[in-house]
Amino acid sequence: MSDDTRIERFRSELAELKTATSKRSAEQFVLWLSIVMMVAGVAIAFGAYLSSHQQNDPRAQYDMIVLALAGVSTAVVGGALYLRQSLTRFLRFWLVRQLYENQSASREVAVTLVEERID
Repeated sequence: MSDDTRIERFRSELAELKTATSKRSAEQFVLWLSIVMMVAGVAIAFGAYLSSHQQNDPRAQYDMIVLALAGVSTAVVGGALYLRQSLTRFLRFWLVRQLYENQSASREVAVTLVEERID
């Protein structure tokens, strides 16, 4: 079997797997949520930083520092979620590819064994 036909067959089977999953919308939601969390966290932290420089009362500045830390924490959690989703998608593709290649290799071994028994 040529490599081109194997690749095309792999792509078609992968497309079938993608349409068969119902978790795709939930995964997309978590991915977008993580992006929003990263952007919002940076915006909150930067806004709190700018606001803290306009305050004269140290207690108000401390409040802004706490808010800035909450923004940084939100951005870090968003980044972790994004990294998790990205790694999940990559490792899922890698696992499917490995399974597909092992299946092809086992078919070739089985065909070779059958041919040897016939001879």
